[in-house]
Amino acid sequence: MNDEASLHQEVNQGREAGYLLENPVFQQTFDYLKDAYFKAWEQTSVEDSKSRENVWMMYKTLDTVHGHIKTYVDTGKLAKKQLEDIGVKNERNG
Repeated sequence: MNDEASLHQEVNQGREAGYLLENPVFQQTFDYLKDAYFKAWEQTSVEDSKSRENVWMMYKTLDTVHGHIKTYVDTGKLAKKQLEDIGVKNERNG
């Protein structure tokens, strides 16, 4: 795949990822899970370190997933800018 095709793919992936992050059901699900995991973590006893660690890892994993999706959005924005720059350069040379 050439550079320009890769950039178009990144723009499309970024757009799709943005739709996902803006989707109310997705947002509600993430909010619900974060709240549920945090409450579960708070309710575990200090002595039950294994359960506390497992619930905390689940809570933090949500941040990782959200961050990964956000990376697609950011990469798509950068790719769009690069495509715009390529278009401007081609207009000047053409």
